[in-house]
Amino acid sequence: MFAILNFKSFLLCFACLLISNIQQIDSYSKKDFDTLALVCPNVTKEDLDICKNFEVPDSPSGKCFLRCALQTMGMMTKSGGIDKDNSIQTMIKSWPNFSAELNTKIFTKCYDQVHPLENELTGTCELAYKLMKCLNVETRHNGYYKDFLKNR
Repeated sequence: MFAILNFKSFLLCFACLLISNIQQIDSYSKKDFDTLALVCPNVTKEDLDICKNFEVPDSPSGKCFLRCALQTMGMMTKSGGIDKDNSIQTMIKSWPNFSAELNTKIFTKCYDQVHPLENELTGTCELAYKLMKCLNVETRHNGYYKDFLKNR
């Protein structure tokens, strides 16, 4: 019995450690998506593979994975709204090879596009999907995945 409790305590501490380190991601990698999948376990392998190719899954489980990931990184609130200021800071930290101005411009463009839907979609996975879809298009347009896409 003691061994089971210790193992459960270990798992709880490990999960807390993972969550605390996710917000400190310096740039996105395939490994980061695996880490997020441990925190957001309802993601399918197919959805995770789509994310690892720096694309946006459109299945219900993929959209909810995005919501969980954005909440874990502090880009969305626990109630499912968009945290604009924290999102900009997360992008700046996550994409250090690109200027803070460019990260801010990209996020603000997507926020302005999605924000009118926020009251209607807060708390849904669809809001996270729409935000990430826009961010994916804009970051690709600005060369964020250039090296990754070149090596595909």
